[in-house]
Amino acid sequence: MLCLPKLTLHSLIVEGNMGRITVFLSVWLVGYVLGFAGYLAYPTLSEMAISSLPFFTSLDSRVIGATIAGTITSFLTLVVMIAWARSSRTAATPFTT
Repeated sequence: MLCLPKLTLHSLIVEGNMGRITVFLSVWLVGYVLGFAGYLAYPTLSEMAISSLPFFTSLDSRVIGATIAGTITSFLTLVVMIAWARSSRTAATPFTT
């Protein structure tokens, strides 16, 4: 009989049992859910964005700067995550690029 270890959220996060594949699958799942929901909400969101276009053109420069900083930071976070994944790769890892 095959005996698998009991994995709980606590053991994955606190005890450090969350592997690279689990992290990538989690990020992929969140991205999929956001994309799926965004596709379904697109008609409503596009009409709302067009109707609020005058508001966006009159935004404060600090809000625009914060938006740019958030975008750049999100890309840097992604680069760090990819670098972490590549640096922690071992010879026994079956997934290589």
